[in-house]
Amino acid sequence: VYETNIKMYEKIFALAYKNKIKKVITIGTTGCYPVTDEKLQENMFNGDISKLNKKLISYALSRFTLLDISAIYRNQFGIEHLHLVLPNFYGPGDKYEVGRSHLLASWIRDFNTAKKRGDNSIELWGPPTQKREFIYIDDAASYVLALAKINIKQEVLNVGTGSVPTYGEMAESILCALDFDCKLTWNLNKQVSRKYEIIDNTLMQSIAVDLPVPMDFDEGVKITVEDYLNATRNI
Repeated sequence: VYETNIKMYEKIFALAYKNKIKKVITIGTTGCYPVTDEKLQENMFNGDISKLNKKLISYALSRFTLLDISAIYRNQFGIEHLHLVLPNFYGPGDKYEVGRSHLLASWIRDFNTAKKRGDNSIELWGPPTQKREFIYIDDAASYVLALAKINIKQEVLNVGTGSVPTYGEMAESILCALDFDCKLTWNLNKQVSRKYEIIDNTLMQSIAVDLPVPMDFDEGVKITVEDYLNATRNI
């Protein structure tokens, strides 16, 4: 993954130089940040690599190298670079397959499987008070396009909508969208990488004050569940 990403970044900047493009915008996720229970701030981007999520180490390190590559092209050829860091995506078109899906999509799949089996309870890991930030896929696209039109001097900028449900709220939202009456139990003996995965978007809010109104989380989950059911109806 690391090598593939680096080759991609090198090609992007080489093409920008060749075609006289003066600004490059890249997109990443909170996986580039260290594991911490604090809000994720832009100044953590180049922090202590020993604190990076071990499961995402190659992804995170490739983003660090991206900044090195962009610095070379900025200093030598005047090409500006903006790296936008977004929270967890969700929405239609998500990956629902085992081994490829992220948290919300995997819960949609597993909860629906439990419903089909007739289960009356579901066990989840960690406390229900854990929090994770999400951004609906259409909001992500809208925010990126809006920020691309602004002259932003920072090289790294967090992009978030402030949609930060607890795990308990997220689970209940999925159950409601599936019309599934089921008891949730929480295994507190299972460890999680971080209790809170929330970005600090203070800088973004000070730069862009007229961004689109984001999708309501429960409505976004409902749309995502419908997408999953449609995608798997004949499976």
